[in-house]
Amino acid sequence: MNYQKLYSIISKPWLDTEEIKLLCNNCSTNSAITIRQEIERKVESMGKRLPISNHKVVPTQVALEHLGIDINYVYDMATKEINMQNLGVINEC
Repeated sequence: MNYQKLYSIISKPWLDTEEIKLLCNNCSTNSAITIRQEIERKVESMGKRLPISNHKVVPTQVALEHLGIDINYVYDMATKEINMQNLGVINEC
């Protein structure tokens, strides 16, 4: 996955299991569910509530902290990819 795609995922306020799978380099669904449940417990331990729905989501900011992803680095790299594409140095994937 390129940085532009990664940035489009982490720019959302909420992440679901499929997006967690992508952030974890296409890990298994069971692993992504486990990670999502860990993040849910972390959010609840902070005294906050999560939306009640059949489609489980977690706050992106907490997920990024949990996964150790630096949003500023991703933004910088996505910007560089866009600039390189505009210059014709790399092709879109």
